[in-house]
Amino acid sequence: MDYGRIVTESFQIAWRYKSLWIFGLFAGGGSGFNLDFSNLPLPKTEFGLRDFGESFRFPFEMDWEIMLPVFLLVGCMILGYIIMHLISVPAIIDGVNKIKRGGTYRLGSSFSAGVDFFLRFLGLLLIGVFAFIVVAVAMVVAGILAYAIGDIILLVLALLIIIPVFLVFLFVFTNLFALAQRAMVVRNTGIADALEEGFWLLRRNPVKNLVVFLIEIGFSIALGITAFILWAIIGAPIAVVALATGAGIIPAIILAVIIGMPVSLVVGGFSGSVLQNLYTLFYFELVEPSGPAPPAAAAAPTP
Repeated sequence: MDYGRIVTESFQIAWRYKSLWIFGLFAGGGSGFNLDFSNLPLPKTEFGLRDFGESFRFPFEMDWEIMLPVFLLVGCMILGYIIMHLISVPAIIDGVNKIKRGGTYRLGSSFSAGVDFFLRFLGLLLIGVFAFIVVAVAMVVAGILAYAIGDIILLVLALLIIIPVFLVFLFVFTNLFALAQRAMVVRNTGIADALEEGFWLLRRNPVKNLVVFLIEIGFSIALGITAFILWAIIGAPIAVVALATGAGIIPAIILAVIIGMPVSLVVGGFSGSVLQNLYTLFYFELVEPSGPAPPAAAAAPTP
């Protein structure tokens, strides 16, 4: 398998079909939103199993008449993002499927395909969240029990086992569901059939899946750092000027975020498209290893 060609083609498709960035912004897991909120007055915690509840404190008095609408707004934004994510992922897979394997890509038709797959992707998401929570809770409980039974030494030994096991689970989890998503859209299957095909492709090609998983992690980090650097280059000088005028750190951060957000959104959309393309093209290589796919029908690149 030519991983270099897959990576190159992922970038080429993302650059040529820029309307995919709209889907990539929501489908890529927020690669473009790498902002530093460490200076914001967020709640400070001091971790401790016995007094965790008492240690959680706010550095300011909360006016619930003001904060409640803020929490509702944030909740609506999160819900909206989840909805768009569940539409954008199948939409971008559908778009790349048409571009790569024959067909005419249109933004509207791919969005319509994303809407059609919304409920199935929601079901797949719920299964994934449940599986992730079960495994995460089991590992946390194992660590707590190890600490309770044998103090810090046994906890360290337990972590030496838990951490590698969790990394293996993360690899299997990520690739299984990524391949299942592609199978669901490309073959128009149900959730069970998609998971079955994803598991079969993962079991038959563990090394190839591991390589793509590592490539995806590397590019996620690199593109995320790039987005942050570009945002900082634009937003940081604005924040410095705002601080120099005595505006205060919070207004300065807000102003920097607003000024740098357009660049961050563009980089986030592009990087999200690249990462989604990577797994889609990898899926095609697994199911059609005999030769290159037929060229797509002529379609003018979207601006």
